[in-house]
Amino acid sequence: MWSLSPAQSRPPLLALAGTDFLLPCSCPEEEKSILIWQKNLSVVAQYDPEDDEQVVDGSFRNRTRLYYPAEKDNCSLLLRRASVKDEGNYSCYYKSERMKRIDVELLVAAQYTPQVESVPPESEGSTGPGVYRCQAAGGYPVGRLRWLLDDRPVNSTFTTRRSVRDHLYNLTSTVSVGVPEGAVLRCVVENPRLEGSVSALLNRPATHTNKEQQEQGLHLPMMAVAVVVCVVLILGSVVMHLLRRRQRSR
Repeated sequence: MWSLSPAQSRPPLLALAGTDFLLPCSCPEEEKSILIWQKNLSVVAQYDPEDDEQVVDGSFRNRTRLYYPAEKDNCSLLLRRASVKDEGNYSCYYKSERMKRIDVELLVAAQYTPQVESVPPESEGSTGPGVYRCQAAGGYPVGRLRWLLDDRPVNSTFTTRRSVRDHLYNLTSTVSVGVPEGAVLRCVVENPRLEGSVSALLNRPATHTNKEQQEQGLHLPMMAVAVVVCVVLILGSVVMHLLRRRQRSR
């Protein structure tokens, strides 16, 4: 019968989905007869020289690395390609004189990737505010999506949908708003577990006014006339020069 020391715990740790992450567990620099990492009741990884049939949860197979026994004071676990499914409570058990336990809570975050697009009107030639859609894909946990028009909030709501395969969330929002020339419409997505925010924007560049276009249209013919006049003057000068030379030669 093993004697279990009181569990030690530490603040939650945050891993970014898709990256390798270290679950720390320091242990005395002495021989240990057993080392086991568990998530709830599932065995994640273990070192037990006397157990030839080590059963490891299939979702962690070929995704973990133990540093012990190569490093005598390091019972940490390296978790490769962290995913949302890895989120939860882990326990590090090791036995020297007594069985000891260290608890680690792992949180996972995935950043959203937003995109903004203009939605074509239902009827051709319709007038009024434009319709725009923002889709933010592949994030975790549930984030917040909002719209800004030149840094001013736009009233909107968004819907969430969660993927069954990878448990990531997709956020979608559609707004109907007039975007003046030169204005910037921005879709901002915030993840509660990550600092800052990510955004996608839609620019509506300023265009020339009718008056400016008319003035530019008038400038082109005037320039053409000026070029023609210059050519005529040059040709006239050349002809006069040739006539004078001919008269002198006589």
